[in-house]
Amino acid sequence: MGAGLWYQTGVLQGPNQVSENGTGGFYMFGGQRVWSNESAKVPVDGGKTKDGKNKLVIPADSAQPASVSAFFQFGVNNSETLPFNQYYGMGLTGFGLIPHRPDDSVGAGMSWAWLNPNLFDRSSELMFQAYYQAHLFGGMFFSAHRELHSHARRGGQPRRCLGAHFPGDDAFLTRLPLQMEGCGPSQLLPMFPAPATFRPRC
Repeated sequence: MGAGLWYQTGVLQGPNQVSENGTGGFYMFGGQRVWSNESAKVPVDGGKTKDGKNKLVIPADSAQPASVSAFFQFGVNNSETLPFNQYYGMGLTGFGLIPHRPDDSVGAGMSWAWLNPNLFDRSSELMFQAYYQAHLFGGMFFSAHRELHSHARRGGQPRRCLGAHFPGDDAFLTRLPLQMEGCGPSQLLPMFPAPATFRPRC
């Protein structure tokens, strides 16, 4: 779990000729493993050694290690130029749940962001996202992401997401990135590596 304050100095410019001299905010995030198939290893009697001492044996794992972690995220600021003024997020991540795929991960989560009224004509945006990350080899991973969010309108016009124009209130997005990672997925922050991942990407 972590929390902190931030502040940025200087004149910040936003759309519609909105500007401000400095802004700041507060953020908090946390994660916890909620399930694991790993049990405490209890040594068993391994008989006697050559010198007559008792020998204890720690049994090897019989199943692929797997776990599920939960996380939450929160942020708030007083900015007149940033897209979001308040944000909540939560989700679950599973590691090693697919047989014979110990380095794969899968997860799902949701976020709710309160939008800056200087930039958007609706008050909030709700987003759901699911992903699967497959380990290919070494530090190479292939990820598939699926998103559903009620996209915010800017100035009465629908937002543009990944170059596409959505006339309705909801949008599905699919992304298939190929990633080079310096560490395996189990070493990343639960669900995704950055707290801002679930914020609207458009």
